Order: sequence, then structure tokens, then C-alpha cells
Amino acid sequence: MKKLFCLCITTLMLFGCLPDEKTTGLPVTLSQWAHDFQTADGAVLLHAQSGIPRVDADTAAAQAVNKHLDALQAEYQQRVQTMVDDLADIEIERTLQAELILNEICRNDEMILSFLLAEAADTGGPHESLSFIGVNFDAKTGAMLSLQDLVAPDVTMQELEQAIANRILAQIQAEPEGDYYADPAIIENLTAFTIGETGLTFYFAPYTIAPYTTGAPQFEIDASSHGGLTWLY
Repeated sequence: MKKLFCLCITTLMLFGCLPDEKTTGLPVTLSQWAHDFQTADGAVLLHAQSGIPRVDADTAAAQAVNKHLDALQAEYQQRVQTMVDDLADIEIERTLQAELILNEICRNDEMILSFLLAEAADTGGPHESLSFIGVNFDAKTGAMLSLQDLVAPDVTMQELEQAIANRILAQIQAEPEGDYYADPAIIENLTAFTIGETGLTFYFAPYTIAPYTTGAPQFEIDASSHGGLTWLY
């Protein structure tokens, strides 16, 4: 069933708060970072912060997971620095905000560790930007799981994407009052997903498959509705 996942930067202020876990699996903590980027005259141009999950365990799997999450944090800080560089010559009348936070622990058991992160930024435009990052791991090895890792090896990426896109399009068509683009670019935007107990959830940023007024749609695809594809997790 389709849900509308609407957030703005004011509702993303979960800094320092760890979402409740749905199951008892690996011990998860929150790594926090914050920095004020200042102009030459000392005014705060941008306040950036993040709350990235980490696994608090001394195992090879935990170390592998944390290595991926550390890289995610480093990539975010680089994006923030690029944002600051782009704003350097623009006159801004208020302190801007940017954050990347752990929004939900979607699954945490002996097989899967799945996180949903939300990234929001107010860079002075009419709307804050909003995007999602789904981070999924094999809990036994710490390996990051791609979409294709979830199905049998004989299933091509094209077959998998088309099967999922068909299911999402069916949900869109089942709600005629929904406001979506006539030809939504679903496959091109199958980038953010999490793994739950019964299947996948896909997250779409505003403007990708629908106008801004629709918000940020999310779609749940249960394991039994993958168009006959073999589901490994």
C-alpha cells in the first residue's frame, strides 16, 4: 500500500535521538556530528548536523557495517562542503540548515540490518530539499546488500526493476485521486529502499515521480508480489 512520507527540515530534528528498534538484533548506537560554517565576517552561513547509526559490537560483521557507515558520513560531509562552497558568493539573510539523520531502523535480526536515513537541506530556496538513503546489510557478514542481491542469481536487474516498477505503478493506478506524473520515471529512481520483515519499501524524493505537492511517496512491495521472482531474504 502506498503511503505519503512527508517531511520538512523542522520535522527532521531527531538529532541525538535513536529511533525505536522493531526487533532485537545487533546493538545500534548513534554517531553524531555538527558544524557551523561561517562567513568571512563570522556570521553562521550554514549549520550542518548528522546522526549516523553504528553497530556497537566487536565482530567482523560489525566492523564491515561501520566501515560502510563511516564512508556514508564522509560522503555527506563532502556534500555539505560543496554546498557551502556554492553558497559562498550568495547573500543569505538567515542561517541555513542541513542534516542527515537516521529516520528508522526498518529491520534488525539475525539475517538483515536495514536503516532508512533522511537528508534535508534549506539552502535559501522556496522549498527544502529532501532525499532518502536506504542502507541494507547482511547481518551475518556485514556486506552491504544491493537490490539485485535480494533475488536469485538468474534474475537480471532489468527483470527485477521491471517487476517492482509494475507493482508500484499498479498502486499508483489504484488511487486515481493521487497526483503523479503521467509517465513517472519509476525505474530511474529505484535508488532508496529498505528491507522489512515481509518485503521492500521504496522511497521517492519530491519531484522525482510526482509534483512537490504530492510529497515524498513511499511504496511497500511484499515478498509475495515480486512477479514470481525468487526472494532470498
